Amino acid sequence: MFKRTNFLYRLNSTAKIGWSSSITFATVGTALSTLVIVPGLSVLFSVLLGRDLSAPDPVRIACASALASVVLGVAAGVVARAATDRWLGVFEQVCTARRFDAAYWLGVSAMPALLALITGITNLGVATAYAGFGGSLEGNLSMLVRSVTLLPLALMAGICLGVFAAGLGLYLSDPYLGGTILGALLPISAGVIVPINAYPAWLAALCSLIPGGWTVALVGGSSEVVDSTVVTEVLVCVLWSLAGLVLVHAAARRIRSGARTNLL
Repeated sequence: MFKRTNFLYRLNSTAKIGWSSSITFATVGTALSTLVIVPGLSVLFSVLLGRDLSAPDPVRIACASALASVVLGVAAGVVARAATDRWLGVFEQVCTARRFDAAYWLGVSAMPALLALITGITNLGVATAYAGFGGSLEGNLSMLVRSVTLLPLALMAGICLGVFAAGLGLYLSDPYLGGTILGALLPISAGVIVPINAYPAWLAALCSLIPGGWTVALVGGSSEVVDSTVVTEVLVCVLWSLAGLVLVHAAARRIRSGARTNLL
């Protein structure tokens, strides 16, 4: 009972620190611009880019962009928090006390997941509005509803990617390198503008190994393969998170040995 209470206490404390240190809700304007305006414009930009490239189904692009923003938002938030904790010396305390602290990583992911969920819902609202103004709401209603149900899977993919990118940053000299790479690759690997099944075979195979792509593929995919696709996405996410934890362990060993004492 004590261990369970201790775990919940550490998780709650870590999550509260993330909430109190976030500036997203500092003012109403900050919240609106961070959670609604900027993400919504990003979705519209993806749609317009897809139309310029003659990509099929702009509503699918809007839904795919919304889910990809959830994945990337969570991952970026986890990376930023891990980098801050490394700078403040919190990570040294965590890795010294335990080889793997699940409460820490869940607490670190809590605030980014909450913000990304709000952003994802508002972005799907933008996609719904776009479909409504385009006169295709009724024909795309099932796709929009399916996208809402995929939000938990996108959050999981973002957390796992975030753990990997954070581990890579903690191991290397640049704590934001993993997040920077993900930000550049994810829109392509997830098939936001053009579906992955339209890629060359070798590129589609590579993209299938990156979390988030299978989730986005379900937006316009067949409902007959939902179960197998979800299982595949979960397995890929687990493998990436395990790889990230290996990197975290390697970074902790460096810190304990005194090999790395500075952030950059």
